[in-house]
Amino acid sequence: MYLNPEHLLTFVRVARLGSLSAAAAELNLTQPAVSTQIKLLTQAVGEPIFRRHRTGVRLTEAGEGLLVHAQALTLTLVRVQTYIRERRDLERGTLR
Repeated sequence: MYLNPEHLLTFVRVARLGSLSAAAAELNLTQPAVSTQIKLLTQAVGEPIFRRHRTGVRLTEAGEGLLVHAQALTLTLVRVQTYIRERRDLERGTLR
């Protein structure tokens, strides 16, 4: 089974906002693109990660468990971006 990291990042955004369309707007994606990513992630998990309601979506128990790990991935990616930026700006590393 392959998990696309982008799907997990999208999942975190949808979970935070409670809305696929709001997440799509923040990510500069179409709502169908976000829906497709969530559908593929749901298939990988093997059970629903969101429940739809009148005003958006809510996490299921499986979604709540997945969110912890997806947030850790998000944090790791932010740290990697910071590390790369610092290296490029010569804030880290060794000058020879």
